[in-house]
Amino acid sequence: VREGEFLTSIDLTEAYLHIIFTFCQVHREYLRFCYDGKHFQYRAMPFVHSSAPRVFTKILAALAARLRTIPIRVQSYLDDILIQSSSQEWSLKDLHTTVSLLQEHGFSINNKKSHFSPTTRLLHLGSKIDTLACKVFLSGSERKFTVHG
Repeated sequence: VREGEFLTSIDLTEAYLHIIFTFCQVHREYLRFCYDGKHFQYRAMPFVHSSAPRVFTKILAALAARLRTIPIRVQSYLDDILIQSSSQEWSLKDLHTTVSLLQEHGFSINNKKSHFSPTTRLLHLGSKIDTLACKVFLSGSERKFTVHG
């Protein structure tokens, strides 16, 4: 995070469920379960699958890499995306481009958890980021860290 940057954030709705399995039918049998005498099989990435976070992170990293070529400064952690911009105007443009790309690839945005108004102070992943003061505070804690840009 750089001094004076404007921040926006995007939270994806039910992120793993956007990953549809397209691999061989033979392997899909391992994603089946039986409940109340009925058989079910996942079509999308289940939250309980041990590789779900890694697979999702790799997919989102590819989209983030594409955004960085524009260039848009993005940081992602699972279904949370932080967008960093040099001005309010660029922040809105970068946000629009990022949302469009995500929706183009079938992702749904959680409007309630996302922050669409450019700001220099943002609560993101449990940390309070203040780009004017160049500080990051752990939410609910007295600890603070100085951000060096």
